[in-house]
Amino acid sequence: DPTPRRGWNNPLARDFGADLRYAVRTLLSAPGFTIAAVATLAIGIGANTAIFSVVDGVLLKPLPFSQPDRIVTVFQDDRKKGATHDDVAPGNFADWRERNTTFSGLAAAEPFALNYTGPDGEEQIYNWNVTQDFFSVLDVRPVLGRLLQPADFVPGSAPVLVLNYGSWQRRFGGDPAIVGKRLIIGGAPMTIVGVLPPTFAYLQSSKMEMYVPKVLTPGDARIRTPAWWHVVGRLKPGVTPERARADMNRVAAQLSTEFPGTNTDVGTTVESL
Repeated sequence: DPTPRRGWNNPLARDFGADLRYAVRTLLSAPGFTIAAVATLAIGIGANTAIFSVVDGVLLKPLPFSQPDRIVTVFQDDRKKGATHDDVAPGNFADWRERNTTFSGLAAAEPFALNYTGPDGEEQIYNWNVTQDFFSVLDVRPVLGRLLQPADFVPGSAPVLVLNYGSWQRRFGGDPAIVGKRLIIGGAPMTIVGVLPPTFAYLQSSKMEMYVPKVLTPGDARIRTPAWWHVVGRLKPGVTPERARADMNRVAAQLSTEFPGTNTDVGTTVESL
């Protein structure tokens, strides 16, 4: 009969239904095996999804910055501790910034916790304290307002902050008039001057809610240990990471001679962001 058969009258559908019923009876008759099989599939699918998410985010998607091949991170290579990717001491960063010849900009970010007083009371939030060239090194553009500018880093200037996009949406409902409003941070008012784009995520730190100016004081410049800053730089046009690595190790060698108590066997590691 050339007339197409639909529904369960179709032989293929009947065979599939019989196979399905048989499979269900078999699985129900061996619940231990069924649970193990389902758990194995769930773990395998979950692991593959997680791995693909990492590969997609790290290897396939480009960084949301202009000319990302010129952006690098700089670590301390502390050979005494065997730590090739150590955080950076403020004093070392200050000298790196002054003495290097291969970066158009070098900036630091300091993880910090602040007390925020909101409608529901006081709570602790996390932020990055960033040095002056941080946003210019990454070449970021705000979605609202402006980013930090040189005047914000002058001692005694009015306290300001830039909101992360997620914090703007979550805490303030994406208020389009948020720029210019004041938050009570650490018991004192701070003015919101801008909002970062949704693609911006420095070090993938989604819990960091705001960016605050970090003024490098003479006291900071004398700290060679401990180390807790993160350093990012933009290479000058035509400069390779290898050349920057050699330049930074030149500076590190100078510091090991000048500060043998803290900088002996402390070099640098330069890697693509």
